[in-house]
Amino acid sequence: MIIAFLVDINMAVPIKMPRAARKELELLGENIRVARLRRKLTAEIVAQRAGTTRQTIAKIESGNPAVKIGTYAAVLQALGP
Repeated sequence: MIIAFLVDINMAVPIKMPRAARKELELLGENIRVARLRRKLTAEIVAQRAGTTRQTIAKIESGNPAVKIGTYAAVLQALGP
């Protein structure tokens, strides 16, 4: 098993993550981006609705593992059905 070591720049703590899990986060982020664009929403609007920042939306859409799962959930809620 290959483990990728990512570093959360806010905490300077390595995040151990299997490559397959990292790929899944990247796919989730890509799907969130596609959903946002299909709804013709800007990252700023989604960030406001989710109670986060545009930068965090960019991290989510890139599959950054340092973003808390609750933030992912808030963004999904902000996108609606």
